[in-house]
Amino acid sequence: MTEQLQSFGLVVTAEPYFAVSEPSNVVVMVNAIRKASDAKRESIDAEYKLLQKGQYQVNIIPSELGFVMDKKTPLAVYEARNAVRIARAAGADVFATEGFNRAQQLLTQMETKGVSKKERSAAAREVVQRAEDARSASIKRQETENLAFERQNSKDQISMAHSAATTAELGQARAEVAQAKAEVAEGRADVGRATAEDATVTAEAATATAEADAAAAGRRAEAEKAVLRAQLMQQFNSILQTRDSARGLIVNMSGVLFATEKSELQPEAREKLAKISGIVLAHPDLRLEVEGHTDSLGGDASNQTLSERRAQAARDYLVNQGVSANSVVSRGFGSRQPVDSNDTAAGRQNNRRVEIVVTGESIRISMNTQAPR
Repeated sequence: MTEQLQSFGLVVTAEPYFAVSEPSNVVVMVNAIRKASDAKRESIDAEYKLLQKGQYQVNIIPSELGFVMDKKTPLAVYEARNAVRIARAAGADVFATEGFNRAQQLLTQMETKGVSKKERSAAAREVVQRAEDARSASIKRQETENLAFERQNSKDQISMAHSAATTAELGQARAEVAQAKAEVAEGRADVGRATAEDATVTAEAATATAEADAAAAGRRAEAEKAVLRAQLMQQFNSILQTRDSARGLIVNMSGVLFATEKSELQPEAREKLAKISGIVLAHPDLRLEVEGHTDSLGGDASNQTLSERRAQAARDYLVNQGVSANSVVSRGFGSRQPVDSNDTAAGRQNNRRVEIVVTGESIRISMNTQAPR
């Protein structure tokens, strides 16, 4: 083909049948520069809303893929057969049984002898659409069940950690109380030898016991906070990059989580925020500050507005997932707080981010206390 435009790019992808609503990320053809041409390559920023990696890649054994096409059989029939294979490979026969069975029944009826070519083509299109609907429903259900499992697993791990920490701290407290009682007994023996000092020794022993109990309680509380803080940091870090700071635990949402100049959350961002909310819901006292940041491109006013809208979008999604609206706030800082240079594309990418600052009394520890590693 010939194109008169000064800059031109072409990307071709292959999809298994017409009912695909979004292209996959399997690229099968790109344009190339001819030899002896004075054209030059130029990088451009392009974003596509693509299916997740692997949803339309081959995951069927080769023996099930082989077939020979003939001119008498409409192309739509082959698409229908292929659509049912793909739906089954995606687990639709288990997770979207009703829709898959209907597509299978229609495919069987279509293959019956005596059906005209026109009727087979019409039926094949319905088979493709129903199979694609079943495949899509299967993927969504599996993602929902996996997310629910991860949330429950996080709660179970935290509960087990709390139980272990409580048992250890109880043993330490009992040892300290026993030591205090021994000291009191020794003091009372001294009192027996010096009756005149009895009242003073008893008062000192009582004070020592009270101070020991208070110190033990303080150490238990600090230890529990440190353990929980470390556990939360590990859980958040398994989802998004997280660091510990004097302000609290800071979860960094960087990368392509928003479309350029847009504040709508991408599917990957919504998935990660859903996992974050599952952890937060297990700790009602946690407080979240959602902060939006941009790079230096564009005006200060537009950057400020964009950072506020992105932070608000993340906050609204957390609240929609069940996080209390009273425990999460959002604000934007525009381009005023960069973490990297704005002179490079990579630096600007790092500066375009949303950070979630996690605080709360249950993880607030004194400056001289460190979380266990």
